[in-house]
Amino acid sequence: MTGTLMLLTLASDLAAELQRVTHKFPPEEKFVTIPQLRDEALSIMENTAYGMADFHLIHRFRFLMRAKRHLESLNSHLVLIRTTRLVNTRDLWTLEEQYGTLKIHLIAMIDALQKAILKPSDMSP
Repeated sequence: MTGTLMLLTLASDLAAELQRVTHKFPPEEKFVTIPQLRDEALSIMENTAYGMADFHLIHRFRFLMRAKRHLESLNSHLVLIRTTRLVNTRDLWTLEEQYGTLKIHLIAMIDALQKAILKPSDMSP
């Protein structure tokens, strides 16, 4: 599986898992926590997809940086979920594992793009 496809798959898997887990949340979270989590997951997917599209390297880099910011925001929500015990331990572990895997691959892709943008052959006067 290529890096591009893997990154998109990981983002999609995280969004699907969040969708599944949030169905178990109490009804009082319907208008606050659930939409925030789902919006972050969709923003991660959308920016990852744009970041892998056939744009100039700098635009791809910017989209992936946005995806990374949304991923970090999602992590803050996961901390809140853990603290308030909105999900069971198994579901939380799955979400945190998917978050960690996506973060590793996303950072690797960002680093690769950054190196490609800054390579010396492109910096001729």
